[in-house]
Amino acid sequence: MTPILLQPPAEEPVPLDEAKAFLRLDDTAEDGLLAALVTSARLTVEAVSGLALVSQTWRFVLGAWPGAGVLRLPMAPVDAVLSVHGRDAGGAPLALPDGIVAPAATVERDALLFGRLAASPAAVEVDVRLGYGGADDVPGPLRQAVRLLTAHWFENRGDAPMAGKPPLPPDVVALLAPWRRIRL
Repeated sequence: MTPILLQPPAEEPVPLDEAKAFLRLDDTAEDGLLAALVTSARLTVEAVSGLALVSQTWRFVLGAWPGAGVLRLPMAPVDAVLSVHGRDAGGAPLALPDGIVAPAATVERDALLFGRLAASPAAVEVDVRLGYGGADDVPGPLRQAVRLLTAHWFENRGDAPMAGKPPLPPDVVALLAPWRRIRL
């Protein structure tokens, strides 16, 4: 399975003005740096947790139709299946019935259900919207992890050697621990 980002989030889970207030910054001199740090912090929180925080569109390319009928995605939560495209062995497009792939109704919201087909396509592309929604819909502990990691990076700009230090601050690790998905 190959994931491809089609549409990144339209907003960050922590807006720039909120990050500035958290850091007690009044001027605009470092707004560009701070915005980049917020984005980097979101990407790190998403990578560590396996969760897409704010709505974003991804394509998952599969080499075959899932035989078991269920496909667990490397990211969650699945908000909606936007489109499904099949291809035959020669690469020509195949028409697939509407609703043939749907989000699984699981607590983790990390799987897709594939219906049965008379003839399975040789390749499948599934476009899904992942994430909790807008910035205000992201759970508080995940937003706090983004704020804390942004602040940590803003205050520690690589001046001190990293040898022997953990890659993430302990408070960020503690906030993310209950949210981390178990990957099989």
